[in-house]
Amino acid sequence: MRPRLLLILSALALAACPDPVDGDGDGVPVDEDCDDSDPDVSPEADEVCNGVDDDCDGTVDNGLEFRDFHPDVDLDTYGDVDADPLSSCEEAVDGMVADGTDCDDEDAAVHPGAVELCNDVDDDCNGLVDDEVEFQDWYPDLDGDTYGDADAQPVNACAPPTDDHVVDHTDCDDTNADIHPGADEIPGDGIDQDCTDLDAGTCFEDLDEDGHGTEVVVVSPTGDCSEPGYSLLDDDCDDTDASIFPGATDVVGDGIDQDCSGADTVICFVDADEDTYGSSIVTTSTTGDCTAVGLSDNDLDCDDNDPNEFPGQIWYEDFDNDTFGNLLAAQVACEQPFGYVLDDTDCDDQLDTISPAEVEVCDGVDNDCMNGIDDGFNDLDNDGIADCVDNDADGDGETNATDCDDTEATVCSACPEICGDNLDNDCDPATTCFDMSYTDGNGTVVTTTIEPYVLNQGFVAWYSYGNPAGSSSNTGFEVADRVVEMLVVDPTNGKTAIVMMSDLPNDPTGGSLVAELSGFTNAAVAFLDDPSENSHTQLDPTTGLGTFTFNWAPCCDDGFVITDMDPLACFTVEMTSSSQVNGLTTYDNATRIDIPGSVNQPLTFCEGY
Repeated sequence: MRPRLLLILSALALAACPDPVDGDGDGVPVDEDCDDSDPDVSPEADEVCNGVDDDCDGTVDNGLEFRDFHPDVDLDTYGDVDADPLSSCEEAVDGMVADGTDCDDEDAAVHPGAVELCNDVDDDCNGLVDDEVEFQDWYPDLDGDTYGDADAQPVNACAPPTDDHVVDHTDCDDTNADIHPGADEIPGDGIDQDCTDLDAGTCFEDLDEDGHGTEVVVVSPTGDCSEPGYSLLDDDCDDTDASIFPGATDVVGDGIDQDCSGADTVICFVDADEDTYGSSIVTTSTTGDCTAVGLSDNDLDCDDNDPNEFPGQIWYEDFDNDTFGNLLAAQVACEQPFGYVLDDTDCDDQLDTISPAEVEVCDGVDNDCMNGIDDGFNDLDNDGIADCVDNDADGDGETNATDCDDTEATVCSACPEICGDNLDNDCDPATTCFDMSYTDGNGTVVTTTIEPYVLNQGFVAWYSYGNPAGSSSNTGFEVADRVVEMLVVDPTNGKTAIVMMSDLPNDPTGGSLVAELSGFTNAAVAFLDDPSENSHTQLDPTTGLGTFTFNWAPCCDDGFVITDMDPLACFTVEMTSSSQVNGLTTYDNATRIDIPGSVNQPLTFCEGY
């Protein structure tokens, strides 16, 4: 009994419980269904656009077509071109459209395909404002008569800029609404109501009835100025003769101005070369005279193709055939005679090398026939003769052949040397001057030009008692308790030398000094007094450097001489130490110059003229 009862209970239990294999009843077991609570979701289902993985392939809305949708705020079916699109597989999205070309999504009247209007807006979204609309000129209509001011500057636009602008611009008075084209004209009131440039009925008097009136204004009763006796023109120059009016045929040479041109047409002659003399070709002039260019009142020209050939022309002989003629050999003729030219500026018609075409050279001849002989060349002595042909160009009395500088009147063989003018005045390079420079106590550089003392005998006889090696100087230029520096010129060779000597002979005060020398290139020590008491370093032949030491007793003086100095040389003497020495003295020839603060004071001499 128990086994059978168990089978029956088991069968009843199975009949009372739901199917545990398929929870949503879509026929797909739960272990295969990705959503067993939704019967529309299973591996056998089709994917639809709903944001759900309908076919259980692991991807939402896969395999469906997605499109970009744009906001359409103004609901004109055109989406905002500047908005970020929404990609969706839905056929329609609320407030959004697939089109994204609307350039103004807040105005339903603005979108592609809209009609472009004159409103400063890009209505059709083609990137252009007010294109495809008509622009025209608008003129102010201040008096409101619908006619614009004829003289005003127009405004070009597709719509009138203001209410008082119109397209018409024929109003001759835009301040009066009663005056405009088509207005009623009041004859004879002096006002042009209809803008025809004439008062209606106001005409010009035409007495000879040739259609051309005078300036006399008359009123036509009918208002028609085309009737006989009236005219719209006031250009008749003779209103008593119907054959005289503008445009009439002028009878040549009758003295009457039939065509009102201002003059009678006259007969003239053609003047092709415009020299005022005409040819035999006849022409006419409507101005009443033959003075216009190309016309002449005569037919006397012998060659109307050459403006230089005419009656009364003056020709000048060109004997040397250089194209420049002789003023004193003239001939009057219409045609150019052989050997004659129009130019009269040749100053020498015998030589073809002299004419205004030549270049002036300094040769005593007026080559270019201008401004006189040798113009442009120096005449330093103002004697009227150029220096280049003057045998004494500077007028100093010495000819160019012997003058060492014939451009300076102060330079010649017999001229005295002028110290400081930078010129070799006496033509003797040996006679020179020196610029002596030192710095004073205020730091100012003091420069004095001095002239060497020219000796009349050699150094030996002038400087010593007889034997330079063992004697003292005896020049007469010594100064007590001072060092004398002196520049001298040796007459035996013309060279400049420097002499330094100390104290006076028999001065009871002795002394000593050390002198540093520089710049004495190629110079040499000529002699030194008392070499046993004094010393010096040999001068360097390249730099001219040297040092001298002197000691002297109360009985006498000592010194040294450096000779054979280079022409135009510079040298420096510096007294670096001293004993019983008050300063330094130099001489400008025979004039004494005392130099203060001489110790440790470089004293520089530069030779010149």
